[in-house]
Amino acid sequence: MSYARFSNADVYIFMSTSGYLECCGCWLQETRWVEDPTWPITGGYAEAVEPIIETRFTTTQGMVDHVALHRAAGHDVPAEIEAELWADDRANWVDYRRCAVDGCEERVTCGSPTPDGYVQACSVAHAQTLGGFADWPRREAR
Repeated sequence: MSYARFSNADVYIFMSTSGYLECCGCWLQETRWVEDPTWPITGGYAEAVEPIIETRFTTTQGMVDHVALHRAAGHDVPAEIEAELWADDRANWVDYRRCAVDGCEERVTCGSPTPDGYVQACSVAHAQTLGGFADWPRREAR
């Protein structure tokens, strides 16, 4: 679900299927143009410069704070966006299972079996903790 789109605002904010509130194409991030002939259509690309602006958030408060930065920069942001974000707070942050691998913050549907007998996971390390990929990389058949 999106809270704002570029068609009616200077921000595109939505709850991503990855489990983050995301500010897609954030205008707060400064970039510089890099000429690169390996990019045949454009001849280059935009590269982010420091400071890198966070655009994915795992809390409603984080996104509300980010929206405040857009307002302070003079960007057109829907007046009701904070209220809509808070109204969806409970639904957005149900207690998703988290990856058991130290340092991983991914929300996952780990443990679901696949047709080949392995389990779905965000990483090989996590799959190993669930009993999948025990022989990864797969040994060649003899």
